[in-house]
Amino acid sequence: AHVSDATAALAIAREQLRSQERQVTLEVSAAVRDLQAATRVEAASTSARQAAEEELNATQIGYRAGSTSSLERAAAGATYADARLAELSAIYDEELARATVELELGP
Repeated sequence: AHVSDATAALAIAREQLRSQERQVTLEVSAAVRDLQAATRVEAASTSARQAAEEELNATQIGYRAGSTSSLERAAAGATYADARLAELSAIYDEELARATVELELGP
């Protein structure tokens, strides 16, 4: 009786271990996918910020030359500020996703 009880307990423990292993695999896979997505968003937001910065620089040159208005310069400045904020947010999200992957993988 003790042997069969121990055998049953061992079978249950092994199934619980397999279940935990599957759960960990799912969590790590999800964390890696999140990191990949965050990396793509960060790259896109950096490109958008660079384009907005170039537009702002061109608008400022045009303003100094008298070919663009102060309204256009202000709009380009606002667009750049929005793009920079989006880039910083994306960088934060990417670092958070990276930390999550490291946490899931363990030491």
